Amino acid sequence: VNSLQEVSAHVSSLKSDAPNFIFATEPTVMVIIDGEPKFKAIDNRYNLIQNSAAFIAKETKSSQYYLKGGNFWYISNSVNGPWSEIKKVPSTLKKIAKKSSSKDLVTSDDENYNGKAPKIIIAPVDSELILIEGSPSYAPLQNTNLLYVKNSNMDLFMDVKSQEYFILTSGRWFSSKNIKGPWTHILSDNLPNDFKSIDPESDKGSVLTSIAGTKEAKNAIYDAQIPQTAAVDRSTTKATEVKYNGSPSFQNIQGLNLQHAVNTESTVFKDQNTYYLCD
Repeated sequence: VNSLQEVSAHVSSLKSDAPNFIFATEPTVMVIIDGEPKFKAIDNRYNLIQNSAAFIAKETKSSQYYLKGGNFWYISNSVNGPWSEIKKVPSTLKKIAKKSSSKDLVTSDDENYNGKAPKIIIAPVDSELILIEGSPSYAPLQNTNLLYVKNSNMDLFMDVKSQEYFILTSGRWFSSKNIKGPWTHILSDNLPNDFKSIDPESDKGSVLTSIAGTKEAKNAIYDAQIPQTAAVDRSTTKATEVKYNGSPSFQNIQGLNLQHAVNTESTVFKDQNTYYLCD
């Protein structure tokens, strides 16, 4: 009993704030900046934002911003946008971008790529992009009173009975009376019972692993308890190189005595004077 009480107290103390959900109805790329932009001078003409995985440079003379995403370049008078595609880019800036370790945001391999430059949205950490291709298009889930938005990149549902919306992200459920929020965290135990009746073979059968009391959720717990092993050939495995966008920049993780790197694609943590890399 004491153990259960401790677990319950621990769960209730976890941060359950809803992410900053951003809705888009056209091809869009979300660019994360971790806090206020931190600049580093690259030369006497450009400063580079360090606390973003994207390549964002500011021209010191004009205070214009440039952003590179795959084969696309954008320009803006403000780091928060609006961003417009630009065809002619200063050659010096292209050279700087080529040497940078920043992540390319848009490539022809992207699933939703349609050949046009997508819209750019600058967002803070803890943001989630909900992409809906045009107006929401609903499809029913057999033997339930649930509809799901079939033209969205997210697991987004509506309960016909309550006219309430539910969304699953990173294993957590949120509910709202309006599709655009505000959203409130909800434990999967408190979801409408119809969620447990979703057909495992349906388009949304994958969410059953995140619904308490379902066979799929129990199996997921059992699977997580099975030790996983992997063989690594040390003679052929290369050391992992971590590339930072400028000098390494670390920020505190809320509620923990731990920091994480904000200007690299790699997952790097810092605990006092020791660094950890997850690769």
